[in-house]
Amino acid sequence: LQGYSEQVFEKAELLRYILKERIQATKSAEAVCDLQLCLKLLTLDIISSIGFGFNSNSIMTLLPQKHPKALSQAAKEQELEFMKASENLMYETQTRTGEPILLRYLPHRYLPWRWARKVMDERITNVLNSGDASKVNMLKVLQNAHEGERKMSRAELRDEMLTLLIAGHETTGYTTSWALYEVARHPEVQEKIAAETSALDLGSLPLTQVQSLLPYTWMVWQEALRLHPTLFHFPRAAEADTTLGGKYNIPAGAVVFTLQGILAHSEEVWGKDSMTFRPERMENGYPEQHFPFGFGNRTCIGKRLAYVEGVYLLAFLVKNFRLKISETSPVPTSRVTLTHHADEGLHVSLSER
Repeated sequence: LQGYSEQVFEKAELLRYILKERIQATKSAEAVCDLQLCLKLLTLDIISSIGFGFNSNSIMTLLPQKHPKALSQAAKEQELEFMKASENLMYETQTRTGEPILLRYLPHRYLPWRWARKVMDERITNVLNSGDASKVNMLKVLQNAHEGERKMSRAELRDEMLTLLIAGHETTGYTTSWALYEVARHPEVQEKIAAETSALDLGSLPLTQVQSLLPYTWMVWQEALRLHPTLFHFPRAAEADTTLGGKYNIPAGAVVFTLQGILAHSEEVWGKDSMTFRPERMENGYPEQHFPFGFGNRTCIGKRLAYVEGVYLLAFLVKNFRLKISETSPVPTSRVTLTHHADEGLHVSLSER
């Protein structure tokens, strides 16, 4: 994590610049922005940099159209190509679990999947063949990792990077945007974060110190992840015949789903106020019944990165902007596809501190 701090800060600074430009473009002291889209693009740029080692600036597509630094339409499409490819691969990863194998070869699914694989493979190949070691990236770390004399194959590297995309892109982006939305709804929480960050130079804050120096912001992000779980269920396939709880017989090959969305809102686990946003409940961490990044040997490889990146971005944005819910902002409608997000986006009014 230590080696990724500068890259995260650089991308966060770029978002701050864009949001300031959007406020100035309104010729008023504030602007309504879709933070879900902002954080989705920002976290894609971050994971592209620290995960794959290439410079993605999809966040630049949010600049006002007449801005002198605004991208051309062709440049916008090029910036968003990787996002579209990763979204397709993540959708197929989820959809293929437990479905008849022939369905994945229907033309409307197979052709986009083949294109997405091509885009991903080209990016991975370019990074692995590059001699540029100026920036640390996870892909090269995984390439050099080995178990005994065995190293990962290209297929295994691609699968690991897809996992990192899920944890470091949509999971982090959506959770952080939900956290900002809840902060906008709860001014007292917002001011506590602002107070916690007031004496800190976030530009030089190592990611390894995020939890120790931002304990309240950490609880806020954890509570947002609980109240708005990004992944609602986790599939697990039985490798052998087994029995769960002494009474449920699970044959080998059967797929079992753990419903994280239900556990996250359970009154039995969280109490009668389980549907209330209350960061203080996270003071002692999660109970064992809550596992937003999976469990066991299949715990998400990007768990730690998602936490520190999300908490850092939450602190960074609250330190630089005041957030409130605008009267004209649409009420978000939750939708769960591969991940949990708002259909209309999460629109929040921003003004500079």
